[in-house]
Amino acid sequence: MGNSEGKERRPDPRDQDSESDQSEILPTPPSLASVLKNNPSHLKELDLSLQGSDVELLCDFLKSPECRLDTLRLIDYSLSEASYSSLASALISSPHPLRKLELRVKNMQDSEIELLCDFLGNPECRLETLKLSTSSLSEISCASLASALISNRSPLRELDVNCEYLEESGRKLLCELLGNPNCHLESLSVKDKSCSGLSLACLEPILKRNPSYLSVGKLQDSAARHLQDYLRRPDRELTLKIVDEQQQEANDGFRVSAAVNIPAQEEVTAEEKLKLARKRFVDSVSDPVLNDLLDVLLKHEVINNNEMESLRSKIRADKARVLIDAVRAKGTEASLVLINALCEVDQYLSKKLDLV
Repeated sequence: MGNSEGKERRPDPRDQDSESDQSEILPTPPSLASVLKNNPSHLKELDLSLQGSDVELLCDFLKSPECRLDTLRLIDYSLSEASYSSLASALISSPHPLRKLELRVKNMQDSEIELLCDFLGNPECRLETLKLSTSSLSEISCASLASALISNRSPLRELDVNCEYLEESGRKLLCELLGNPNCHLESLSVKDKSCSGLSLACLEPILKRNPSYLSVGKLQDSAARHLQDYLRRPDRELTLKIVDEQQQEANDGFRVSAAVNIPAQEEVTAEEKLKLARKRFVDSVSDPVLNDLLDVLLKHEVINNNEMESLRSKIRADKARVLIDAVRAKGTEASLVLINALCEVDQYLSKKLDLV
């Protein structure tokens, strides 16, 4: 009995699963270096939680002629100002312009925002979407962002700022972007938990842009009255969505007011319709639908064979982006052909884009 304790126990089949779980060696996650070196031209989106040692690898990749990155998402809790400087320089000198940048930074300083703005204000910048999430933004940082987006006719179309605290003066500077003729923003989202309600000073420059779609949270009393007066005017074309603090649709009077002010689509040019629908088109249209649209556009001689082949070789988002911009540039008749084709090929999407 005593000797049996020292003997090797015969394996019990019932223990195989548990022993396998304990002894199995899980594969080591690939390093950043191996990911960036393995078929770099196939990498279109990159989502990283950055550490200081990774910055040099990322910058070398961005400057590489093989880089084809379109979307970069970064989470940072400890990068230095020098690291941001290197990253901004790499983004500027990258042979393949980045289209979408998302930054989640615990506490972004004015100097680091300034470095980001050096990239945004550079003539070589082709960034279309910037999403910035941080604990707070100062008025100085907001002023830097506004200046960068106005200078050099920045191509940025979507700006999303999400922070714990944003000064009212900074919020106003961002909202005034929409009223500036040198700013190409089509979508501005500003969220901060400290806001007691959108002020009149912030709402007025937004409405001066005569937006076709507006989604707002809490409104201060003066802003609410101004919005009601705006909606009563028969020449206003606005689809309005009111959301509460949890970003859910609120059931209040503003939705009713907005419902009787349906955009008068017949008064909008075909090019303007495509401009208003551009971002949603790029985000939503499928690759098969895009290929069908190319066939229709070729048939109606809106595009030629070379243009079609060039577009077919692009990835979905780039194909959609280049297609809608190229057709808009060709004028009203070409824009109408694209709108009518989309209504035939994808009725659901055309309704979603308010093209019907």
